[in-house]
Amino acid sequence: MPASRRARQPSTLELLLGRKSSDSGVTELVGVAVLWLGGSVVLLRKSSVFAVLFTWQRGGSSRWQRAALRYPVLVLLHCSSIFLTGCLQQRVTTKWTQNIARKLHRLLFQKQNFHRLHPETKDSIISEADLHVCRDIYDMARATSEVAVALIEALVKTTVFAGSAILHKKWLGGLFPP
Repeated sequence: MPASRRARQPSTLELLLGRKSSDSGVTELVGVAVLWLGGSVVLLRKSSVFAVLFTWQRGGSSRWQRAALRYPVLVLLHCSSIFLTGCLQQRVTTKWTQNIARKLHRLLFQKQNFHRLHPETKDSIISEADLHVCRDIYDMARATSEVAVALIEALVKTTVFAGSAILHKKWLGGLFPP
């Protein structure tokens, strides 16, 4: 087929985003941002409680006892935010996998492009090609969702910890988050 008549290939973003806004995974990514915002505040609070525990090591004081009771709760909240982020990332991966598969099926069966998949010689036969394609689609969606979640986490944590450092005038604390 001449280059001038070749159909435009969809971009990665067009493959990931579905036809409906509920299929795009944006809601889950906003949820990740909110979770990490809360998780970062919990981290800041946890570090201040840990400082109290470390300062008053011998215990006995009521301030140390309150900190000793708060610390496990803060650890539980932090672990919960990490777990829920993983759940939301998996939902994004699932939605993006479905969107890519739908789009590729549409492209494959439009104008009977599926005939081009069949090899012309027996040497070029790929066993279980459909499984390879499905696995590659899932791997691509998973890797892309990991990058998106890591980017959101980095942006939120940088903003929260830099804001805390500026607010408390502890510039060194902004460089080394808890």
